[in-house]
Amino acid sequence: MERTGVGFALMRSRLRRRALALALVLTASACVAGSGAPLPKSPTGVWSSPPASSQASQLRGFENIQHVIFIVQENRSFDSYFGTFPGADGIPARNGRFTVCVPDPVTGICAPPYHESALVNIGGPHSVDYAVTDVNGGKMDGFIQAAIDSPFACPETRAEVDCLGTLGPQRQPDVMGYHDAREIPNYWTWAARFGLQDRMFAPSDSWTLPSHLFLVSGWSAWCTDAHDPMSCRSDLDQIDSLTNQKKGRHPSTWAWTDITYLLDRAHVSWGYYPREECQRQPCRVAGWTPAQNPLPAFTDVHESRDLDHFHTHQDFLSSLRDGTLPTVS
Repeated sequence: MERTGVGFALMRSRLRRRALALALVLTASACVAGSGAPLPKSPTGVWSSPPASSQASQLRGFENIQHVIFIVQENRSFDSYFGTFPGADGIPARNGRFTVCVPDPVTGICAPPYHESALVNIGGPHSVDYAVTDVNGGKMDGFIQAAIDSPFACPETRAEVDCLGTLGPQRQPDVMGYHDAREIPNYWTWAARFGLQDRMFAPSDSWTLPSHLFLVSGWSAWCTDAHDPMSCRSDLDQIDSLTNQKKGRHPSTWAWTDITYLLDRAHVSWGYYPREECQRQPCRVAGWTPAQNPLPAFTDVHESRDLDHFHTHQDFLSSLRDGTLPTVS
C-alpha cells in the first residue's frame, strides 16, 4: 500500500476507476495545433474546456495516428483529479456547493469533499476487502471508515504528527480531498485539449498488481502451471505473485497472453517504460518496481525474447527527443 496516493472516489452512485489512465493519441497535426493556446478560465478561476476548433477536422482517419502513448498514474480516483473539471460527471454539486458527504465516525459529522493543496497525500487503503467497506452495499459512503480501519494512523487519530498537514477544514481525512488545475495543471491541460473519459470503470477494486495485470492483459489470475493457460484462475489478491518478482526476479508466472503478443503478431512496435532511474540501494534491491511492472513475468514475453522492450522513464524522454519512440508506448 502506497502512502503517496489519495484513497478512493468520493460518495457516488457508481464505482469510479481507481487507477487513472490517460491515453493520448498523437498526430502530427494535433501536436502543432494544440500548442501555445492558453486555457480559458471560468469565473471562479478554474480552467474550463476550450471551445471546439478546426483541429478535429484535421484528423481525417485512423491512418493519421502515429503514436499511442499510455501514461498511467496509480492510486488516484477520478474525483480526486477531475471531480470539479467543468462539464465532467464528477462530484455532485448544486449552486456551487457539494451535495454529498460521507459519515465520519471520528468527528461525528457527515464530511463533505474539500480542496486538497498538499502534493503528497496519505490516502486510504486499496484492496478487495477495503473496497467492500467503501461501497457499503451500494451506499458508497464507507471511504472514511475504510481509512480508519487501515494501517494508516491519521484517519483514526487526526493528529498533526500523523496527518502531515493533509486534513480538511472540518478535520476530514484526505480520502475526501480533491485536486484541480492548481496542483495538476498538466492533467487538466491534457483533458481540455484532447479529451476526458468520465465513465471509465475499474475492472477490479483491488491494489496495484491486479490493476496492472488488467492494464496489460485484461485479467488478473494465478496459474498453477506457468506454461498452461488452462491452469489459471481469477485472483484479485496476487500475494504469492509479488514474492516471485522481488529483488529484480521476473520468472515466468502468468501463462495467458498479454497485449504485447498481439502487437508482435501485427508487427506493431512497442516499448514499456516502468522504471525510474535509481542508484540507491533500496531501489536496486527492489528491482523493476514489481507491483507496477508485471509484464516481464508473462510466459509469452519470455518465449518471444521481448525483455529488450523494457526501459526506464529517461529512455522514454530520450526517444521522444530523438524521434525513435515506438508506435505503442
